[in-house]
Amino acid sequence: NAVADHELLVLLGNDKAFSKVSSISLASCVQVTEKSLLPILRCCGANLTYLDISGCWLLTKRTLEIIKECCPKLNHLNMSRCSGIMLEDALDIIEGSKLVNSLQRLGIAYMGGVCHRISRANFEHIAEKTENFLLKHPNISVGSTQIFFRLCMRKLE
Repeated sequence: NAVADHELLVLLGNDKAFSKVSSISLASCVQVTEKSLLPILRCCGANLTYLDISGCWLLTKRTLEIIKECCPKLNHLNMSRCSGIMLEDALDIIEGSKLVNSLQRLGIAYMGGVCHRISRANFEHIAEKTENFLLKHPNISVGSTQIFFRLCMRKLE
């Protein structure tokens, strides 16, 4: 998965056909940054229903702000292992956007601010916030997140 910014920008080029893309997976493309992802989202975000950026640990909260603005039809978003995006920020951004109405699947395991270098109190706060988010938005599935949180709790004990 050696795709990097340069390759993505070359692929995007000035091709209007790219605006019709509805599914993108950049899973584990660890060299991808906002430099290339943001123009792609601006180009095809209006039709995008599936986005997997799991393991793209160089992405930040800004990525999610652009997703919120550009991807109104998104129903699958996997941000697992995006350590540059804090889970708490992600939940806040999604909560305050139209994404809560379109999202059906949300990957959030091992995001920034969870499990590593975090106090038990902060972790419990994030776990509670996640649970409240899911109770408010039962249309959104997060897969094995409960198992993930249990594993993190064991690490904190």
